[in-house]
Amino acid sequence: MNLPRHHPSSPPRRPARPPGLLMGLTLTLLLGAESHACQICLPFPTESLADKVLAARHLVLARENPEKPYTLRATKTLVGDPAPALDLFLDSTTKRWLELGADRGVLCAWFSDPGEWRQLARHDEILGPVLRDMLARREDWTKDPDSRIRYFADYLGHDDPLLADLAHLEVGRAPYRQIATYADRVPREKVLEQLAITQRLEWQALYILLLAQSDHPDDRQLIREKFERNARWALSLQTAAWATALIEIDGLKGIDRICQLYLHDVERQPEELAAIHAALMTQGNEGSPELLDPIVAAYARLLERNPALAPDLADDLTRWQRFDHAAAFSRYLTDTTPDLAATARIRGHLRAAAEATAPGPSAQPARLAPIFVIAGGMLLVPLLLAVNGRSKAAQAA
Repeated sequence: MNLPRHHPSSPPRRPARPPGLLMGLTLTLLLGAESHACQICLPFPTESLADKVLAARHLVLARENPEKPYTLRATKTLVGDPAPALDLFLDSTTKRWLELGADRGVLCAWFSDPGEWRQLARHDEILGPVLRDMLARREDWTKDPDSRIRYFADYLGHDDPLLADLAHLEVGRAPYRQIATYADRVPREKVLEQLAITQRLEWQALYILLLAQSDHPDDRQLIREKFERNARWALSLQTAAWATALIEIDGLKGIDRICQLYLHDVERQPEELAAIHAALMTQGNEGSPELLDPIVAAYARLLERNPALAPDLADDLTRWQRFDHAAAFSRYLTDTTPDLAATARIRGHLRAAAEATAPGPSAQPARLAPIFVIAGGMLLVPLLLAVNGRSKAAQAA
């Protein structure tokens, strides 16, 4: 398989997905978590080269096997010696690239699941130092994940596409406010250049958020125009990023404009409203505190316009300890029949609201409400598994 330097060579390994019910309960358990990783910046794939390197059971450098042309053989073991025998196909383009230098190689990894070798990237004098750092710092990064983000932030906008994409995926996972601090790592001209590449639309969110840190009037006008364009043409791709950027530069006026275009008397697709929710949630989590009130007010409109967002909205409001719309969530449960996981999340919000407003010394501090939701979810999981098992047994009988 051809190994261009601008993207990973193999599809990302995806963990096994739990059944829908358990996925919903997992989200419920995550309600009390304090991590606010940016949900806007990551394109597909979301697994970076560093993820694959650090997850590999065995890691080797390989070149063409002279005894078996167009196949690879290991020339150096980096992790996990002795490694299983390597026998991977070598495409003609990579073969010619290897012939240009004896110090070049193909980075290959063996994963316990699915128990096979995969080609990761072309290894040369550019990737080499970064790869050595990955392996040398893996323990430090486990103890201090932020240090991993800081390391790769230095490679944002790198001239080498492989390193630029690697940094993009790593930094894109950081909390929004942390991402904003790296705006000076990428020159303005580079940001605008990336935003002009239509073939890379899925990768533009990070650059949009970096652009929002610019004080240049042309950049701010570009953000407003792009947001208006997405609204006019009912586009959902990167609407979350442009809306987040609009709030960043225009504050309350930006929220008002979002409400005018998306949450008033106009039909919008669920994907568009989900993008607006992502932007409001991001700014609610990490934006200016004075914007939280108008964001919470906008959530009432979101609930009306797209009731399917109810569990997510409830989670956000519980995290912010805002119970302004508890009555609306109660009506939602009365008027609809959401699945069990969604119901549990919304009822968790209502319980937290009750705890926050309960009079007398018996009332618990509002900040403890998410803990009760987590505990309830943990107790509910084995019960649901047992019921599910009995149901399958009855069907088999």
